[in-house]
Amino acid sequence: MGNELYGWSDDKKVVLDPDLLNDAASRLKQQNEGSKLFEQLQNALAPPGAFGQIEGGASAQTRLSHVLASLRTELSKVGLDMEDLAARTLAAREMAIKANADTTHAANSGAPNGPR
Repeated sequence: MGNELYGWSDDKKVVLDPDLLNDAASRLKQQNEGSKLFEQLQNALAPPGAFGQIEGGASAQTRLSHVLASLRTELSKVGLDMEDLAARTLAAREMAIKANADTTHAANSGAPNGPR
C-alpha cells in the first residue's frame, strides 16, 4: 500500500521520501495555479466550518482566514515562493495521510507490513 512513500529515521520517526515529495509537489504545481494551491492549503489548515456551530465560530473562521492571507502576503515580501510552499505542504499532507493508513493497518494486524 504506500510503503514506498516513507521510511524510518534512526530515532524511529516516520520520514517522507524527499524525491517522492518533490515529484508530488511538482505534479500539484502543474495541475493548479498558485492561488488555487494556496486556497487548497488554507482549506486543509482551516477547513470551512471547522469551528462548527459554536458561538463566535464564524468570526473565528474569518479571523483565521485573515491571518493566513496576511501570512501569505508577508512571506511573499521576503521572497518565499508561496506556490512551492503550498504544493510541498499539500504533497506532504497527502503522503502523511497514506503513511498513517499503513501504520494503522499494521498496528491493527500486529505485523509491520500487514497480516502474515
